Amino acid sequence: MKYKLIVSDLDDTLLNDHLGYSQKLADTVAEYTNAGGRFTIATGRMTEPMLELCQELHLKGKAISYQGAVICDIESGKILEEINIPNTIAYEVCNYLERLGVYFQLYKKGNILIKNRTAHSERYAKLCRCGFIEHKEGLSSYLKQSGLNPIKFLIIEEPEKIPAHIKELQAVFGDRLLINTSKNWVIEIVNKEINKGKAVERLANSYGLSSDEVICIGDSDNDISMIEYAGLGVCVANGNKDLKSIAQYICPTNNEDGVAHVINKFGLEKSV
Repeated sequence: MKYKLIVSDLDDTLLNDHLGYSQKLADTVAEYTNAGGRFTIATGRMTEPMLELCQELHLKGKAISYQGAVICDIESGKILEEINIPNTIAYEVCNYLERLGVYFQLYKKGNILIKNRTAHSERYAKLCRCGFIEHKEGLSSYLKQSGLNPIKFLIIEEPEKIPAHIKELQAVFGDRLLINTSKNWVIEIVNKEINKGKAVERLANSYGLSSDEVICIGDSDNDISMIEYAGLGVCVANGNKDLKSIAQYICPTNNEDGVAHVINKFGLEKSV
């Protein structure tokens, strides 16, 4: 088996547009892992819903959440690594975002923190099947009082405004934070020291594998680092142009079992 570890993004990659996956995908993953391969997830999502999906697919070993800020054990749910945003920087970001007037949310060990519920929070709750804790005094006040070192910020905005916001935030905080996107209506902010590529590298090293033995599959900007790291970097056909430009292989879309195609073609080395 040439490729011993296959790592897939979740949204718009493994999951279809209805936020589900096919029986074909589940069966293909099982065939690959039964043959001795390792399959796992690297997502910007929270740890808890990611673990539920990993357990549904009967995965074992480790998985990556919050864009690489967290590496956890799938079977026990134990957090093995966690890299947060220091409180002083987070407080500065909060103040800046509040002045900017955009909707944003913070993450704290399985909870999403917001000031007030809005149409944006309802949209996100539907997508990720999660709840919220409201802090009506404002998130900057909460950070100052609590001393919290959050795992991630997420901004939700109209797609046409996202590029300008990313440019502005990178100009102010880019030397201290990683600022990118996973969908055309969100901006994600995490610790500068992490990304999916670094997390996949640590994962591969823990299994005694080199990058040449790893496949990574994604669709968006926050997948670039792991596509660059992998021995075989794959973008789904519905992925964005930046990722397609660096991927070594373009597979079918998330609605056409692209991940199963990659597992069959390169993991199981079948004729597809």
